[in-house]
Amino acid sequence: MRRAVRVLLAVVSITAVLFLFAFPVRTLIEQRDQMALAQKRIKGLSAENAALTKQAAALQTDAVIEELARARYGLQLPGDNLYTVLP
Repeated sequence: MRRAVRVLLAVVSITAVLFLFAFPVRTLIEQRDQMALAQKRIKGLSAENAALTKQAAALQTDAVIEELARARYGLQLPGDNLYTVLP
């Protein structure tokens, strides 16, 4: 009888230790990994944001607007002659 009580007490103690320490540590490690992944994603998004901000600033200049209007839409200024070269 005493041996059964000791075994039961040992099992309960081990279970308590697992719930108090092992499971929270595992959760902490998972959260740390998720945090590292989120920081990498933030770094990439920040770089992309900087590139897009630079591109948006470049699109505000008259020279770039004129170049895009000519290249993409075939527009021209009054008095310009437009020539199209066929292959």
